[in-house]
Amino acid sequence: MAEALQQCAPVLAPLPKCSAYCYAPPNVCGPCSRPPSDLGGYVPQTPQPGKPNPGGNWNATCWRNASRRWTAKVSAKVWGRPLLSSSTVFVGSNDHSIYALDRATGAQRGSFATGDKIWNGPSVDGNGTLYVGSDDGGVYALDQQTLSQKWVFRTSGWVFGQPRVYDGDGWEALGVWAGSYDRRLYSLHVGNGSERCSFLTGSDGSDVNGSSSGSNIWASPTFSRDGRTVYIGTSGIPSDGKPPPPGFRTLYAVDTATCEQRWNFTTGMWVRSSAVVGADGAIFVGSYDQHLYCLEPDGRVRWSVQTGVFPGYETGHPPGFVLSTPALSAKLDRVYFGATDRCMYAVHTGTRPELEPGTVT
Repeated sequence: MAEALQQCAPVLAPLPKCSAYCYAPPNVCGPCSRPPSDLGGYVPQTPQPGKPNPGGNWNATCWRNASRRWTAKVSAKVWGRPLLSSSTVFVGSNDHSIYALDRATGAQRGSFATGDKIWNGPSVDGNGTLYVGSDDGGVYALDQQTLSQKWVFRTSGWVFGQPRVYDGDGWEALGVWAGSYDRRLYSLHVGNGSERCSFLTGSDGSDVNGSSSGSNIWASPTFSRDGRTVYIGTSGIPSDGKPPPPGFRTLYAVDTATCEQRWNFTTGMWVRSSAVVGADGAIFVGSYDQHLYCLEPDGRVRWSVQTGVFPGYETGHPPGFVLSTPALSAKLDRVYFGATDRCMYAVHTGTRPELEPGTVT
């Protein structure tokens, strides 16, 4: 791990000819040049023969080969990833609405307005129903073709994460799952949105002060490969201002048939990362405690990888919080994740975490 941090640490040095940083490995950064103004940002200059690539192998193709096909304007920020169908792009916005855009042209095909901000993109089930959460506390089911509302279920808190259904046989019986800022993970009937069951995070006794402002859910639910378990992380700030107790920084494994807890794993800080599941059922999840964890299907730790805190943190370099969702390779043999230490990590998913060399290709 120390070797990986040494490779990545020099990337944090300010570049001499621009105000930006060069974040791409390997560990040599050089002067920056501006790309076209409509693309924004900075990219390293093209490497010169016999000299190290100043920003990693990515820059030789990134701006040169990228071309903008279309742009669609909405009224506020778009935070969540889009959902793609064969002909349509669905995206949620902080302007309270979800949009359907033509995949070829970007032209708006339709929209649906909720009562407050949307932070994540929608999901879709096998029957063509879209599900999206909103800061108005609603979990919305929409027709994929028309964006007309089928039903809405009201929670008592913001719904930041993406409502999801199990991607396998029997998904309709398991319902659509969504976490809320009211501390509950809900399972809803796909047909009418009524509640199947729910799980109150912290109900294992780990939420020591019982604060309703406590173990909030930011993440999206993730299912085991057999669909029998759903995983959800918690985060929150205690009302007394003290460090988060266990229920505020825990990954829960919940039985999808009963909404009862199977096990929980407590990290050192908030779990705002959504989990991903490997080929053998291992669970990968990030934490604000600067770790990516690999857990056995029964909740025991298989291994963990710590991100870095570099010299100069006091002057503005952030620690390595892992708040985004990890990604698995197509062969499921590597897990990739980014951290706020400005590094991207690639780790073998086996019984021992082996970090890849810090070169982007």
